[in-house]
Amino acid sequence: MDKMHTTDILGVKVHTGLSMKSVLEVIERCFLKDGKPHYICTTNPEFIMDSAKDPAFREIINNSDLSLPDGSGVLFAMKYQDIISKIPRNFIFPAVAFLRGIWLGIRGIINPLYLGERISGVRLVEEICRICNDRGYTLFLLGGWPRDTFGRDVVSGSDMATQTAAVIKQKYPKIKIIGSSSQFKRSEKDDVLTVAMIRKCMQDSNVEHIDFLLVAYNHLHQEKWILRNSYKLPARISIGVGGTFDYLSGYKKTSPEKIGRRNLEWLFRLVTQPWRFVRISKAFPIFPLKIYLKSLKS
Repeated sequence: MDKMHTTDILGVKVHTGLSMKSVLEVIERCFLKDGKPHYICTTNPEFIMDSAKDPAFREIINNSDLSLPDGSGVLFAMKYQDIISKIPRNFIFPAVAFLRGIWLGIRGIINPLYLGERISGVRLVEEICRICNDRGYTLFLLGGWPRDTFGRDVVSGSDMATQTAAVIKQKYPKIKIIGSSSQFKRSEKDDVLTVAMIRKCMQDSNVEHIDFLLVAYNHLHQEKWILRNSYKLPARISIGVGGTFDYLSGYKKTSPEKIGRRNLEWLFRLVTQPWRFVRISKAFPIFPLKIYLKSLKS
């Protein structure tokens, strides 16, 4: 197993040094065996930026059992902080640090492996589905809602979570999906009904706990929902998965492999989902600029 390290990025904890294989080993050997509830954050630049304005959200990430680097921006920040820590602090430091950052960004496109392995939410969920199919772990899908090109909610008779579950079952016939639903809101006033529905599904399936609970209520909201409710089920491992159901269900296309390999997925999403401009701008260019400015104060 890889050796795990903890890195601080703008006050947010991120676990580094883990490959996907090692993440799955931690999940199976530790989290699923100790009988305690755990939650995992797939931490991207937007998480880190929004946590600055929401201390409760930052605390949730920092108290998570795993905070995984989801996004090339997080990998960039970790590498950049390591590089500039070795640069002498003199009058030319600001210029040198800026140029090193520019070169690091270019190098990350030319040789993506230089930045390290990114553990994306979509890829993590796909791997979890695989081990659930192979080992008999149970799974529940909650949340998700389709949106149009402009980011508006689409009124649809279909259930995004159930649609995603059907696609997963086609690929993994032996998987034990206890239930799925997108019919409840993420607000606290819906918590009682949502938990009751999940427990009813557990009762119908004759299980006393859920191994994996995937919650797609968008970041901030999904992590807070997990903290409020996962222990009531109980769920062994809970993960906020954002828009993962959109991609697994086929509602949205993932970026072409060549673009993803070059750490340019943010550009693909900007072109295909222009309504996300404000959110994407947090990841680039605002996030790397914040990292640079922080380096000048350190």
